[in-house]
This record gives sequence, C-alpha cells and structure tokens, in this order.
Amino acid sequence: MDSLASNPAFVAFAILCIALWLNLLGVWVLSGVARAKSKTAINPEDSERFNAPLVDTDPPAVARVIR
Repeated sequence: MDSLASNPAFVAFAILCIALWLNLLGVWVLSGVARAKSKTAINPEDSERFNAPLVDTDPPAVARVIR
C-alpha cells in the first residue's frame, strides 16, 4: 500500500475519484431538492409513494440542475 500512496499517478487518480464522487453527490442532492420543491414525479412509483402529480418531462428547475 505504501507504494501506491507514493505513486503520483495513483494520488492524482484518487483525488479525481473523490472530486467526481462529490460532484455526483452534489447533483443528486440538488436535483432531489429541486424535485421536492416542484412537487412532481416523472415515474409512477414515485407519484404513488409521494402523492405527487405525474409529469412526462422534468420541470425546468430540475433540468437546469441536471444540466
């Protein structure tokens, strides 16, 4: 393990993996917040579970977060 930690390529890889994971987590949280604010669902399971109206496309706020 010491040889991996001293390898600059592995250190760069590990840092980029953490950065991408944080980006994914941020998009996941922000899109969930935007969906909760719009109170809509795009699939029938969520529509039934959260008692939200079913829509065909994402609301503009959710689409903006995902883009």
